[in-house]
Amino acid sequence: NTTNYGGRHTVDNSEMSRIWTSFYPSAIKNITDAEYRTENDAHKVNINSALRIYRVYLMSIITDIYGDVPYSEAGKGFISGISNPKYDTQESIYNNFFVELDSAASKLDATKDKINGDVIYNGDVSKWKKLANSLRLRFAMRISKVNPEKAQKEFESALQADGGIISTSSDDALIKYMAISFSF
Repeated sequence: NTTNYGGRHTVDNSEMSRIWTSFYPSAIKNITDAEYRTENDAHKVNINSALRIYRVYLMSIITDIYGDVPYSEAGKGFISGISNPKYDTQESIYNNFFVELDSAASKLDATKDKINGDVIYNGDVSKWKKLANSLRLRFAMRISKVNPEKAQKEFESALQADGGIISTSSDDALIKYMAISFSF
């Protein structure tokens, strides 16, 4: 719609801050809390790993829009009493994405806990691994102009990682809101 803010080249702070003001106070806060509550629980390894993967995905949206943002301390207000989290550089955030995704994917294990309430993959651990590896590919491509050596290393590592990558639409990470069928 070119008659709204983007088309007129005007600033509307309620639109420009929508991701920030919706992700940090709810999604990031809740995922960080859930990660904290499951991180040392041997019976919730898969749940913790899926949370870590999803948090990376959400944080990638935030940093891609805003650049340097609170990351390492984000969502830790209640847990650690951090009400003013520090801003991390986008470079350090992306570097941590690779570490987090690799670590989380390597801990996923189909013989361990079921991921109950999973609206994305219905608890399918193999698909969470594919998502983590595919996100690593995506992020490697995003840094390919600024750090081609690291990008190539991370890209190749993700391709060779256990679990593979998303290769069919049945592996897509999506939330189905409702099943509606029409017949005419």
